[in-house]
Amino acid sequence: MVKKLAASLALAAMALSAPTQAQNRPDFTEDEITAMALYAMPLAFSSLQRKCASVLDPQAYIYAYGDELSERLRISANGQFPYARAALMKFAGDREDPMLTMVQNLPPETLEPLVSEMVTAKVFSEIKTSDCGEYDRVLALLDPLPPENLAQLAGFLAVKANREASTQGALGL
Repeated sequence: MVKKLAASLALAAMALSAPTQAQNRPDFTEDEITAMALYAMPLAFSSLQRKCASVLDPQAYIYAYGDELSERLRISANGQFPYARAALMKFAGDREDPMLTMVQNLPPETLEPLVSEMVTAKVFSEIKTSDCGEYDRVLALLDPLPPENLAQLAGFLAVKANREASTQGALGL
């Protein structure tokens, strides 16, 4: 349930909070996940709107209030790429890979559009249309929260989900 809520809060954090793959990923701090979520939330929301267009009623929250939410998310994401980039580089790891080294050395104005496209495509592919109603409901319930709080909540829940997965894995559960 915690993993599902974290994904609903910030679809961008979905890939990072997957407990089944936690062993293969670095441990992220709440601040790192918050930075990535803040940066990626408008991209993720756009993917959600596109993915769910064929299954949700036009009166669903993400359509009825989508323009307002999209603008709030976009404003909050403005200037967040440098912080998200640092966390994303941690995600990429420190392995010796010429392609990775090249990507890490790209200037931010070149790297950011690439990362944006990757995030958008990843989130779009991860959303199941059968979950669109749940995402819509959670976003409607969380509407009063500013995007910064949503990102912080996503960071908290993702770290908690990873801790729980690590504890369960260590206990053989």
